[in-house]
Amino acid sequence: YDVANSCRFDGVNGYMSFTPDEHMNMDRWTFSAWVKRSKLGAVQTIFNCDNAASDLTELQFDANDKLHFENLVSNSIKGKRVTTRVFRDPSAWMHIVVVWDSGNATAGDRIKIYINGVQETTFDTTDNPDQNTDSSFGESGQAIRLGTLDESAAFFSGYMAEVLVLD
Repeated sequence: YDVANSCRFDGVNGYMSFTPDEHMNMDRWTFSAWVKRSKLGAVQTIFNCDNAASDLTELQFDANDKLHFENLVSNSIKGKRVTTRVFRDPSAWMHIVVVWDSGNATAGDRIKIYINGVQETTFDTTDNPDQNTDSSFGESGQAIRLGTLDESAAFFSGYMAEVLVLD
């Protein structure tokens, strides 16, 4: 049946984007989406935003079907999480929440990822951002893309519904 406020991404060239007119709070934001994958074993971007080639913030499934969040500042990693857990059920909807709070005094709490309401606490890769590090997410005039890395690669194959961004 139809799921309200949802999109199907073809994994070939389909994506969506929006560009904030004003800066969002780039030190503190939350991304939430219901996601259902239809392709496994390939890099697939859920969201990406970058300003020029040196700063970016992205959330992807990697080629090993792990959830991969990364924030780069001047081509240097300033926040990264790669889950230990793999996500290989193309029949299941997953609720994914990413919380970026670089102002948090506790380094390990500056990036939080929740899957179906449960916080992920085991990661293959963990790199905590420095306190008060800006992300590229929500920068004025820079597109936030859903379903693609850079409008030409790592296209998402599946469904997204009820995508929310809070700053």
